[in-house]
Amino acid sequence: MTEDTQVLEALDFAQRLADEVGDRLIEHFGGVREVRLKSDGSLVTQADLEADRMIAGAIRERYPDHDIVSEELDTVYEGAPWCWIIDPIDGTTNFAQGIPVWGVSIALAHEGWPVMGLVDVPPAGTRYHAVKSAGAFENGEPISVAEVDWTDSACLETQLFAACSRTFQNFTTEVPLKPRIVGSAAYDFCLAAAGIAVAAMEVTPKVWDMAAGWLLVREAGGVTVQLEGEPMFPLIPGRDYEAVDYPQLSAPNETIAQELIQRIRRR
Repeated sequence: MTEDTQVLEALDFAQRLADEVGDRLIEHFGGVREVRLKSDGSLVTQADLEADRMIAGAIRERYPDHDIVSEELDTVYEGAPWCWIIDPIDGTTNFAQGIPVWGVSIALAHEGWPVMGLVDVPPAGTRYHAVKSAGAFENGEPISVAEVDWTDSACLETQLFAACSRTFQNFTTEVPLKPRIVGSAAYDFCLAAAGIAVAAMEVTPKVWDMAAGWLLVREAGGVTVQLEGEPMFPLIPGRDYEAVDYPQLSAPNETIAQELIQRIRRR
């Protein structure tokens, strides 16, 4: 079986898994009672843990020789050639507060690099996916990053900059775009991949927040730039990914990425 065939089979598996997990999470949504604060300040609910177990269990049954790196259960990459990178609920705070902006992020890496990414947003009935060298899609339709004239200030004022709340807490930004905080790192990068936002920025994401969205932006024709620290990819065997943040910026092209970087300063 070729690598391409394996990736397409994995995408089909991930689509079916996302259907099952999404249906279960919708049952929980709006009725969350048990919420716990983790050491990094993020929230976790019983729904996060249940979804992580569902996803990991299905992967281990179907792909017993694959590694799993997930937010809630398996944070260390053991070094297998194939590795799934899972965020069972990206946007847990939204989920816990009853805000319908959250999703399930499932990515597959080969030799440390993402080759398939899927972000399912059940409340919106929207699913994004990408396969390396095969493009990016929203509900099965091709998507691409925004086409903007960076010299047209009037046009830029109507365009969006998707960012996390920490962006504005930790950085001074002089970006000529309208800021939007939606509360889900994966969804922010999906918005950039789909051309809804011109750019997206996340200050303290983990690899499971970014893996699928990172590939989506690139397959949609855009670029991703790591703002600080060691590169997110390739994955490093033995690394505990709970301990590492990967601040990321997405843009339609390298020129706009550099323009944005010049306008963003750490406080």
